Amino acid sequence: PKMAERRKSKGRAATSRRSQASGGVPDSQAAVSSDGFVRGAIVRMKLVNFQTYDECEFYPGCQLNVILGPNGTGKSTVVCGMCLGLGGNTSILQRAKEVGEYVQHGKEAGYIELELHGGEEEENVVIRRQIHRDNRSDWSLNGHHATQKKVLETVASFNIQINNLCQFLPQERVADFAKMDKYQLLENTEKAVGSPQMHADHCRLKDFRRDERQLSNKLEEHRTHLERLKDRNARLEQDVERYRERERHLAKIQVLEKKKPWAQMVENQKKFNSAKAKKTEYTQRLREEQRKNAPRQKQADRARERAAQIDQDIKAKQNHIRQTTGRCKEKSESLIQLQDDIKDVQELLQEKKQQESDRVKMLNQMKRHLGALQNELQEVMETAQDVTPRINEIQTELRTINSDMRKLQTEKDRIKEERKELDREIKRCKDEIKRLEDVRNQRLNLLRQKHRHTYDAVQWLRANRDKFKKNIYDPIMLIMNVPNRGYARYLEHHISYNDMRAFVCEDQEDMNKFLNEVRDNQKLKVNAVRAPSKPLSEFVSQKPIQQLRDRYDFQHYLRELFEAPEPVMAYLCQMYHLQDVPIGTEATKGNIERVLRESGLRCIYTPGTQYRVTKSRYTGEISSTNSSVREATLLNLSVDAEQRAQVERELTEALTNRDAGQEQYKELDKKEEELRIRDNRLRQEKKELGKKRETKSRLEQQIKTKESRIRQYENDAVDLEAAEREAKEKLVTINDKRLQYVKDLKDRIKKVLDHHKEKVELSMQHLVATVEVSRLETEQREWSDTERRLKQEAHMAEQEAKAAKDQYKRSIDVVKETIGLEQREDTGELSPPQHWIDAFNQYPTDDLEEIEAMINDTRARADLCFQTDPGVIQEYEKRQRDIAKLNKEVDQQGNHLESQRQEIQVVRERWLTPLRELVDRINYNFSRFMSMLECVGEVDLHTENEEDYDKYGIRIRVKFRNNSQLHELNPYHQSGGERSVSTILYLMALQELTKYPFRVVDEINQGMDSTNERRVFDLVVASACRGNTSQYFLMTPKLLPDLNFQDNMTVHCVYNGHWMLPTDRWDLKKFRKTRKKFKYAQEED
Repeated sequence: PKMAERRKSKGRAATSRRSQASGGVPDSQAAVSSDGFVRGAIVRMKLVNFQTYDECEFYPGCQLNVILGPNGTGKSTVVCGMCLGLGGNTSILQRAKEVGEYVQHGKEAGYIELELHGGEEEENVVIRRQIHRDNRSDWSLNGHHATQKKVLETVASFNIQINNLCQFLPQERVADFAKMDKYQLLENTEKAVGSPQMHADHCRLKDFRRDERQLSNKLEEHRTHLERLKDRNARLEQDVERYRERERHLAKIQVLEKKKPWAQMVENQKKFNSAKAKKTEYTQRLREEQRKNAPRQKQADRARERAAQIDQDIKAKQNHIRQTTGRCKEKSESLIQLQDDIKDVQELLQEKKQQESDRVKMLNQMKRHLGALQNELQEVMETAQDVTPRINEIQTELRTINSDMRKLQTEKDRIKEERKELDREIKRCKDEIKRLEDVRNQRLNLLRQKHRHTYDAVQWLRANRDKFKKNIYDPIMLIMNVPNRGYARYLEHHISYNDMRAFVCEDQEDMNKFLNEVRDNQKLKVNAVRAPSKPLSEFVSQKPIQQLRDRYDFQHYLRELFEAPEPVMAYLCQMYHLQDVPIGTEATKGNIERVLRESGLRCIYTPGTQYRVTKSRYTGEISSTNSSVREATLLNLSVDAEQRAQVERELTEALTNRDAGQEQYKELDKKEEELRIRDNRLRQEKKELGKKRETKSRLEQQIKTKESRIRQYENDAVDLEAAEREAKEKLVTINDKRLQYVKDLKDRIKKVLDHHKEKVELSMQHLVATVEVSRLETEQREWSDTERRLKQEAHMAEQEAKAAKDQYKRSIDVVKETIGLEQREDTGELSPPQHWIDAFNQYPTDDLEEIEAMINDTRARADLCFQTDPGVIQEYEKRQRDIAKLNKEVDQQGNHLESQRQEIQVVRERWLTPLRELVDRINYNFSRFMSMLECVGEVDLHTENEEDYDKYGIRIRVKFRNNSQLHELNPYHQSGGERSVSTILYLMALQELTKYPFRVVDEINQGMDSTNERRVFDLVVASACRGNTSQYFLMTPKLLPDLNFQDNMTVHCVYNGHWMLPTDRWDLKKFRKTRKKFKYAQEED
């Protein structure tokens, strides 16, 4: 605190010498106070309960500050404190997402306090941010509560840009700087070393260019649309003229169409008067004819009545005849039925005679067939012996054969089942071997998903191994096999992912050739390492595992848990000391304090946890850190060699057993075939003997059947004499009935003849009456025709009059509806309005045909003009209005576009000229720094189209080897160390032009070789320690020996641990005295 107050007073006594440079590049040597600090530099920083620090306060120097300390002590915590204390977001740091996670474990709150130099004329500004575990923050400025917005405004007033990687480059964002494309790099460079006007002009140009494109495209669209509208209306002008001429013709047609109903009404009136006179004439003539015809009508009615009475008498007589004739027909049908009965009796007798004849013939035939069967049976009995004993012998032998075949089949089924079981076992073994062999393919697929560049490099290497002198091994994650998957998590935790996907090369020249191909030619981002020259046998554990097992229950070293080629294992042992990292059990974990204190091991594992041990050089005290071990995601897919060997043995045994069973099965097949042949032979013999026995039985059965049927036929004989007597008796009875029916039929026929005579007489009378009726009806018809004709003519006249009247009324209605009618006062007649009379007088004819002819002629003239859609005319007139409006808009837009282009040109000149000068100065500084490292580099302003301002970018191109070309800086052409060198040199080039009060770079030297690291450090010291430069913070976990140091640089050594003294007890002078005494004591010894 005293040092802070002292610097405040110095700040108040100093005078301001700020530069007022305008335009592009600010003066990096401006605004430096008398105490060496620029306005906004950090003069004091305090961290309380913040990450690794309980409490820490330190005072940076005004120029280069090197913050040095081992990993995990808290260097990056200082960077986090600067970022969050100045209002930065956690996303800049890319560590924890929530700000509350930066509070020290076990604490509810912590705070950051930063004191910024106020310059010559202003007080220093103290910013304090208190962070709570629940992600709340409390801000204060100079001890007074403030809002975050106020703090950010204060920080911005010092021109501090925490989110600009050119000023503030945390450890986790080093790779992001190299990942910036040229466009992002230009934007950040403008913000870092350009004037505010430069970046604002660039943004305006991009907006102008975007607006210009939109306006130009819109103007072009409007012009094209305008020309299209003009072309369309030009094509429609003739159609419009024809339309207007057609309208004139249509107007004439309209007048004639209006006159036509009037002419039609006048003509209909004349027709109505004529029809009415004709109707009166025909009605009078009809009445006169009806008066003359009345007596003739009465005489005709009397004649028709007499004819009707005679007709009724004839119908009655006809009914008597019909009834008597029906009865005669019934008797006649009865006679026919009796004749059929006689025929049936005769046919039945004849059928019985024929049946008896057929019976005798069939009986004789069956007796002959019986004799033939008896003869055949006798022959069989004489030639055949008794075959039953032999058949029984064959049957017994067949049962024995069947029993033997069943036994063979049972044995074969057993062998089949054993073979199926062996086939399943063989398939299981093959599937298991395939599954074990598929582990590498699964890992390869996993590699393709996680890092496609490495996967592509593996595919290329496998196809081109013959191009290299010695072995280049696939990435370690593909060739490392962990038989016990439970240990995979410890190996993954211990070995970095970058090494897991690294190719291991036995030869340096092969490695360079490989990297040149995949990085430079194929643009792949891959890692490669060289195997150590020491053989694997030299990497021996310091303590035997048995000794550790007995004392602490350690089971294995990491070296013993996996399989890999010897060069790969040697590399991992050299890098990670796997031969000295043991894994213990839960018992080890229970005694962890004793293990850490007594074992002397630097790194150990217990189930789910890693422990790292450090020992103080001064107190000898042991301190340790522990971290949880996550489940494996890469090596959990491993091949168990012992399991594979066991499966292969089982497969061999199963194949041998299956072959033996196959041979046994063939022998059984052979025996079964022999038994089958013997069985077939016996069955054939049995079949032949059976046929002989069946023939005898069949003949005996047929003889019995024939004898039975002969007896049946003999019993079925017919008595023909009795049948003939019965037939004669039936015929006598039928003939008696026929005689009686004939007598009745004769009487009825006589009655029918009498009725017919009476009917003939009545028919003659009816004929006379009918002739008289016909004569009278003929006369009546003649008069009726005359009457009908007269009625029809009268009716037609009436209808014509009615129709003419209706038509006349309708024509009046039509005229009223069309033009209107008025009743004249002088005559009382209906007349159209005067203006229609004047219009009709233009066409004096009243003849409908002439009017119709004039309409057709005018319509033909209108049709010659072609019918134009009225919508087209409306469209033409609307388009004329649109053309006028669009002409005005095009003129306005053209003027606006020209004005904007002039403004773009002014802003472009104001932006591009200073920018090119700025890039030239950056290029000069960067090229100079690269040449000091015996490398080549250049920076240029790159664009593909000078009018596309969003495509302007800063391109960094570097060359680190003489045999290569300049390549653009990106993750694909350069290694991590080369990108680090290029990044720090570009930042140094910017520092020559910077106007920031301080700059932070965290562990930029990681990945550099010792030569480049020394050269870069010398450049940083030379650049940052020159007079009148801004403050510089360089974080590093290590420094090379014998580096160049200057008096105006400050080295901060970070000491952090359980045994550190509180800050209020820290006495540097006392420590120096103690160190001197310790040194003298060593010299005396």
